Amino acid sequence: MAHQTHIAPLDLTPTGHIPAAVALAPALERTDQLAELLAAKPGAACPVYQDCTETGPHDHHCNHSLRVRSDDGEMLLDVGMCAEKPADGRPVVYIRGEDFRDAASVHAATAKLRALLDQVDAMADRVFADYQRARA
Repeated sequence: MAHQTHIAPLDLTPTGHIPAAVALAPALERTDQLAELLAAKPGAACPVYQDCTETGPHDHHCNHSLRVRSDDGEMLLDVGMCAEKPADGRPVVYIRGEDFRDAASVHAATAKLRALLDQVDAMADRVFADYQRARA
C-alpha cells in the first residue's frame, strides 16, 4: 500500500517584514540604516520616514493623522503622507484629494490655503456684520 504524503501549498502572501528591507537596500546610503531596518522590533519607530506612523517592520509608510473636523465631526480637511513603494524614493504628501511629490509643490498649495483662509475670515466678518445691520 502506497503512503500518500500531503504537503500544504506554499503561502506566498507578502508579510511586509523582509521585503521592505530587501526593497529598500539599494536606496539606503549607509549600511547602518539597513541594519536598523532589519533589526526593527514590533512597536519601534519607522527608521525610514520620521513622519511615518507605522511601527515595527513594514514596507508601506504612511501618516493619515492630520485632520481638521467641524464641531459636529465632519471632515473639513485631511492631510497626510504615503510611500507605497519605498524603493523608488518618491513619497507623496496629500492635501485632501491632491497628491504632491515635492516640498515646493506642497508649499505653493499651503500658501494658497493660507490666503483662502484669510479671505474666509474677511467674508465671515462682512456677512455677519451685514446680517446684524439688516436686523437693526
